[in-house]
Amino acid sequence: MKRAIFYTIIGYLSGSVLFARVAERLFHRKGAIEESPDQNPGAFNAFRYGGFWCGLLTLCGDLLITKPGGLSSTEAAVAGIPLIQTAPIPGCEVSNMRFFRQRGLSIAVPYPGRQLIAACDALLSGGGNDSPSETPINPHAAANICSLAGRLSGAARAAG
Repeated sequence: MKRAIFYTIIGYLSGSVLFARVAERLFHRKGAIEESPDQNPGAFNAFRYGGFWCGLLTLCGDLLITKPGGLSSTEAAVAGIPLIQTAPIPGCEVSNMRFFRQRGLSIAVPYPGRQLIAACDALLSGGGNDSPSETPINPHAAANICSLAGRLSGAARAAG
């Protein structure tokens, strides 16, 4: 019970910290995120504009514990954020959890009341999937889909 309370408090407190800002100040790179075109304080921009150590601290501060919804799970996979998926709703979430687990993209915790503490312990001890997977995830998938839709709609207009 003490561990559950500890992880709840740590999760709440760390969820309120913008690790990119902490890393910027710690490594004397104040304003590094503002240098990026989108000013997104995520791990990618922290690495690119703040340097290796700034990016690494930002990445280490990111951990996502979520239900296995398609969007949040894919965003975590693209960003290389450690992912723990919990309590799937029967149907597509069960399939999502299986897909991400089989590819080493997440740790599956179908019964969080019994398994979440062990999954957090595994991540902290290096025994879980705490590094980006070898499975390639296209970080430009959304842009590629929009581009394809534009080409298809242009071709349809030209044909019609």
